[in-house]
Amino acid sequence: MIVRQPGEHFAVDKKRVSEFVYSVLVPITGVFPYPLDELHLMVSAVCGFPLTHIFEWGTNVGLSARIFHEVVQGFELPITITSIDLPDEVAHPEHPKRQRGRLVAGKPVPLLQGDGLD
Repeated sequence: MIVRQPGEHFAVDKKRVSEFVYSVLVPITGVFPYPLDELHLMVSAVCGFPLTHIFEWGTNVGLSARIFHEVVQGFELPITITSIDLPDEVAHPEHPKRQRGRLVAGKPVPLLQGDGLD
């Protein structure tokens, strides 16, 4: 899938990435708020860099955390995903309250609450 030598740029198998985006991600996420080019970029970045952890900040309903989870599972990558969102008592227009992280419910993605820096 990945062609990368130390110190070089990475390249991905665009056909495989496209098939994954269309067959796995789009049925789950649709193309809003992440259009196809952003979904391709997310998959390529997760697959193209030697990551061990992803800290997703701003959980909302868990859409980006779900995308990262599907990529990690689909490509069998040894990456831990943790999602962080504002505490329940903080007012914010995009705070989903009880819907927080619903798209990763039952997945091995810890949902933490805090300001993302602590």
